[in-house]
Amino acid sequence: VYRGTDGHIYEHASASSAGTNGDWTTQNLTKALGLPKAAADPSVVIANGVPHVFYVDELGGIRELWNDSQWRQFPLPAMPRAEGGAVASLDGSTLRVIYRSMFGVPYEQSLRLDSATPENRTWHT
Repeated sequence: VYRGTDGHIYEHASASSAGTNGDWTTQNLTKALGLPKAAADPSVVIANGVPHVFYVDELGGIRELWNDSQWRQFPLPAMPRAEGGAVASLDGSTLRVIYRSMFGVPYEQSLRLDSATPENRTWHT
């Protein structure tokens, strides 16, 4: 997963999801999910075999993308707005995202994966 020069987040995949010729496939996740462009490079964490991608969009919002057989997205409650990038990590069964606010103050948000569903993702600041 990477941020292109156009600000879109792209996925390159091979092996199990390779094309008919065994080639790498490319997917524009920003376009496919109808998301705002990224303002900084994404951060990726694998939790229980599921990739979780985090990025700060051009409006200062933080987005979580994950693939649990399909790509999904969830906006984190970033208030005040984030500036720059976000860094993700995994602590046991808890996802953590650290970022700097538009006022230069560091923030951390966390999500317990054992209680999260695609529709209900309670991020704690």
